[in-house]
Amino acid sequence: MRTILFFTISILTLLSSCNNPTVIHEKKDIIIIAGKIINFDRNSGKNILTIYINDNGRATQLNYPTKVDSLGNFHVKFDRYYPQDVMIAYKTNFRVIVHPGDSLYVEFNGNTRQRTKIFETVKYSGDAAELNSKLAKYLKNYFETRPSSKIIHEKEKILNAANYIKFQDSIRIAREAFRDDFITSHKPDKELINWINSDIQCSYYEKLLDYPDRHKRYNKLSRDWRIEEEYFDFISNIKPLGIEDLIYSDTRWFINRFLNDYIWEIAWNHADSISKRNADSLIFHQIIELSPNNGLIKQITLNEFVNSRLTKYEVALYEKNENLIKTIITKNFLIEPINNHYYETKKIIEKPVLASEIEVNGTTDKSAIEIWKNILNDNKDKVIYIDCWATWCGACISEFPNSNKMMEEYKDKDVAFVYLCLKSKEKQWKTILADKKLKGKHYFLNDKQSAYFVKVLKISGYPTYSIIDRKGQIIRTGSSFRPAHVETEKIINQLL
Repeated sequence: MRTILFFTISILTLLSSCNNPTVIHEKKDIIIIAGKIINFDRNSGKNILTIYINDNGRATQLNYPTKVDSLGNFHVKFDRYYPQDVMIAYKTNFRVIVHPGDSLYVEFNGNTRQRTKIFETVKYSGDAAELNSKLAKYLKNYFETRPSSKIIHEKEKILNAANYIKFQDSIRIAREAFRDDFITSHKPDKELINWINSDIQCSYYEKLLDYPDRHKRYNKLSRDWRIEEEYFDFISNIKPLGIEDLIYSDTRWFINRFLNDYIWEIAWNHADSISKRNADSLIFHQIIELSPNNGLIKQITLNEFVNSRLTKYEVALYEKNENLIKTIITKNFLIEPINNHYYETKKIIEKPVLASEIEVNGTTDKSAIEIWKNILNDNKDKVIYIDCWATWCGACISEFPNSNKMMEEYKDKDVAFVYLCLKSKEKQWKTILADKKLKGKHYFLNDKQSAYFVKVLKISGYPTYSIIDRKGQIIRTGSSFRPAHVETEKIINQLL
C-alpha cells in the first residue's frame, strides 16, 4: 500500500512541479495527506488520526478523522482554496503546510506524546516535502525556547497595560532574532519565511487584544471594569493582511480576537441603550466602520461575524444585509462558503431531518428529579456518558462529530450516550440535532430543570461531560472529558 501511495504521490509531484507554489489562484482543489505511523500499536485502542483545519471561509475549525489501518497507514482527502498549514493530530499534534493540488506523504513515530520529540521522527515525501522538513526544524527549535504559557498567564495577571505591551514587545523582538538566525542557518524559501512572519505578527496582536479580558478575569475585577481605549492605539500599526499571510492559519484567531475583544468593546462603550437592544446590527456596522480598509481584515472579520450567526441558526442578519455583505466580501474563498452556509442553514431550519438512531425528549412536565431517575433506570447496568451543552455554545457543537464517532466505536458495548440541552431555545435545539445528525438519547431542559442538573452534575460552564458507572455513581465530571479523547475512552473502558 505504501508503495502504491508513494508512486501516486511521485506522479502528482511531477505533474505539479511546473507550478510556482507562491502564486495563489484562489481556486479550490483537492489535497491528499497520506502516510504511516511508525511503531503503531493496533491493540492500543487509539486508531483514529485527525486533520484539523482552520477555515476562514466558514469561520470554524474543520476536522477530518480517519481510521488508521492495522499496519499504521492513513489517508485523508480534503479541499482548500489557497496554501495554508493544517494540523495532524494523533497522540500529539504537529503542523504541515499544503497547497491546493498537493499530495504529501508523512511518516512519524506513534509512540511519543511530546510535540518537540515528534519533530525528530517526522519524515516527508511528495509535494512540499522540503518546505515541511524545514518547518519541522523551525517548530522544534521554537517550542524548545518559547516562554511557557504559565509565564504568559502570570504576566497577563500582574502587569498593567503599558508594561504588558512592553513584555509582548520583548517577545516579538526575541522571535524576530530567532527567525533571523533560522534563516541564516537553514535558508528557507520565501513561503516559509512568510509563514514565520505571519505567525510573529498575528500572535503578537492576538495576545495584545486578549490582554484586557484575561487581566480582568485573572484579577476578578468587577463586570464594569474597562481598559482605557488608548490601549488599543496599536491597532493602527497592524499591517494589511493579504491572502499570502493566511498560510499561517492561526490568523483566524487573531481575527476572532479583533472582533470579540476590540470591535465589541469599542462598540459597546459608545452605544446607547437602543443600539444595544439590536446588538447584531450594531456590531455589523461597527465592523465596517472600525476595520482597516486595506488588506483582508475587514472582509474576514465581517465573514467571521456573519458566520457566527449562521452557526447559531440565525439567518436574519444575512438576509437583511446580503447586498452589503457581497459588496464588502469580494474574495471567492470567503463569499462562496458563506453563501453555502446560509443556504444550508436555511434548509435545515425549514426542514429539519433527525438521524434515524435518535431518541428525542422535548419539553416535558416531569420534574428534573424524575428525568434524572429515568436516565439512570433506563440505562441500568450501563456506563453512561452525559454531554451537557447549550445551543449557543460553539465549543459544544464543534465536538458533535467526535460524539458520533465515539458512539460508533461503542455501539456494541454497554455504553449509553445521553445529551442534556440546558438554557436554550427548543427550536434551535432540534435544528442542531438535525444538522449534526446526532444519535443517542436527548433531553431538552427548561430553566428549572436546568438548575437542578447544574447542581447535580456540578456544571460551571459549557460543555460539561459526566461519566456514570454501572451502579449509577458519578465518576468524573468536567469540561476535559471530551468525546473521542484518549483519557475519556480510557475511563470508559476501565468501567466496562
